[in-house]
Amino acid sequence: MYVRLLAEGAFARGRAPILLLGPGAVGSEEFSTHLGELESRVRIITFDGLSVRGLLLALENETWSLPVVFADGDPWLPRFITSPPIRGGVTALVMRADGQASRGVVRAAQTEAKSLLRQSVRLLRRYEIFTLTGATNRHPSRRQIPDPGTMIASASDGAEVRASWDRATPRAPRYWVGVVGAIGPRKNVDIVADAIASTGGEIGLIIAGQNEVDETTIDAWLQPLTRQGNPIVRVSGTLDEYEFDAIIQGLDCVLVAHSNEGPSGILAKAVLAGTKVVAAGAQSLKRDAENSEGMVIWSALDAKAIARNLVEFLPIPSPSSPSAEAGKEIFCDRLLSNKKRK
Repeated sequence: MYVRLLAEGAFARGRAPILLLGPGAVGSEEFSTHLGELESRVRIITFDGLSVRGLLLALENETWSLPVVFADGDPWLPRFITSPPIRGGVTALVMRADGQASRGVVRAAQTEAKSLLRQSVRLLRRYEIFTLTGATNRHPSRRQIPDPGTMIASASDGAEVRASWDRATPRAPRYWVGVVGAIGPRKNVDIVADAIASTGGEIGLIIAGQNEVDETTIDAWLQPLTRQGNPIVRVSGTLDEYEFDAIIQGLDCVLVAHSNEGPSGILAKAVLAGTKVVAAGAQSLKRDAENSEGMVIWSALDAKAIARNLVEFLPIPSPSSPSAEAGKEIFCDRLLSNKKRK
């Protein structure tokens, strides 16, 4: 998604983008979903793996003066220090500025180490390093970029897909809430299921996206809901962007119960759609809630706390959603700056 936004931003600025991709990327499902429509409009150069030298070799016959933009800069930071400098400089976006360990002391140490690494790259290479922050951050620092989010489905698209969920169940619930995206352990579906089951039968669950574990494991996570009789709709497989966005438009609430830290692209989409978010777990999600002006509510990663927030939050009308264009502009303006580095 970010690469597509940058390519479109480059076109808008009168530039002809070159996409630098790893081996096999062009044939991947992700490429088809997010970049397929751009394939005929951009130049694509492939290079072998996470290697600055390999990238420079792939670019040896190219002429450029602007910084090379790394939309996912996290794995590249240590390589920038130990590899030859890149002509024109680098602009990189770090997706997860915070440590990911479950223990607070270890996570704090990881966060500090990542901060020192970013500072080292800035000082030694004079590269511009930004960090991705939550979509609700209205006042980012100079080196932060709020998650821009994208939303290509409309409210009527959401109403249509919601009607299909209602038809798929013997008794449509009052509210549909959803866990969307890659379905794996970090989504804490078992805790979500316990939370919804404890609220009674008015809430149905949409669980949509590619499985990262066996479907039998997902079924086991959902057992509290199955026993309680709450409606469940499983939308399996990889979703294209329209399907993904239509689901978010159709929900009363998106559940984002994450163990790991960092901005949530699903939360960003929900905010753009005007769909409320019940978040739990990560401190980064807590900060998103504090900045959200009523769009996001947060709790600890606990079934009772999540259930309480669902019961209190679902009946409340959603606040108005922010403009999508403002987020895209700051994203592209900062990453596509034509400032030349020495």
